[in-house]
Amino acid sequence: AVMVNLLGSEHEDPRSAYPQVMERYPQAKVHLYGKGVRPGRKLGHVTVTGTDHAEALQIARGAVVLLHG
Repeated sequence: AVMVNLLGSEHEDPRSAYPQVMERYPQAKVHLYGKGVRPGRKLGHVTVTGTDHAEALQIARGAVVLLHG
């Protein structure tokens, strides 16, 4: 399993990117904390499990990029 933090976002609400994340990375588990967006603020994280660590990390990072905007 890997976890990548979402620090800040260009979206007013990162939840708006959730459908796009699920379409592209259905295996990603997105955990958003419901906090207001500020630069560098931890807004959530993405967890991905799998047998290939590098692939799981690539998926988690890709999901966070979409959530960040």
